[in-house]
Amino acid sequence: MLKEIERCVYYSFKENILFEITADKDKALVIKRVGDKKHFSKNEIKKKLSIEYLRSLDIFFNKYDFETWGNTVPEDKDYVRVDYKGLSCFMYDDAELLADIRRYFNACINETAECKVLYFHSFDGGGPEYSFETEVKGIFTWYCERRYAKAGHEQLCGAGYDVIYSLYPLRKGKATAKITSFSPICPAENLRLFVETDEELRINYRFEDITE
Repeated sequence: MLKEIERCVYYSFKENILFEITADKDKALVIKRVGDKKHFSKNEIKKKLSIEYLRSLDIFFNKYDFETWGNTVPEDKDYVRVDYKGLSCFMYDDAELLADIRRYFNACINETAECKVLYFHSFDGGGPEYSFETEVKGIFTWYCERRYAKAGHEQLCGAGYDVIYSLYPLRKGKATAKITSFSPICPAENLRLFVETDEELRINYRFEDITE
């Protein structure tokens, strides 16, 4: 079961930089604060992004067991803080995690972690039904929605709609996924999606037809 992350903080002790992401109504609020040895600057940077940038952290942290983390702020160390279910959990000795979450926060503040949107057309009454299977997990996550072309589609026979997959980056790396379709009246579409995210979490992708 996924953990529902309510707030996440990354702190760099050497640079005295603190990043934070939390919900602000229906948006994700990302904050970067830079300070001297005792105080943070009042000239903080704030960005409001899609709420998915917070929700995606549920996938980002899925492989971690928070019960093994600490519950107090570490002294003189970089750390990650995660708040969920009323708990605050701290990790400071996982270099890979610290680098990954710092990259994620920088990409959010710099707005380089843009989502990529894939469109597939279908229609009621026999149109293709699509499925999405991530083969390499942890590099990106995705969200799906159905968007009809016309209002009042319930009264239309064979109303057309788009199946929309939104891809959000999580970490630097490469991953693959399969997108398949089934329809009793339309040819099947079977694609492999290749995704690569760079140092700034920009997404590049391509398709390969794997229909046999």
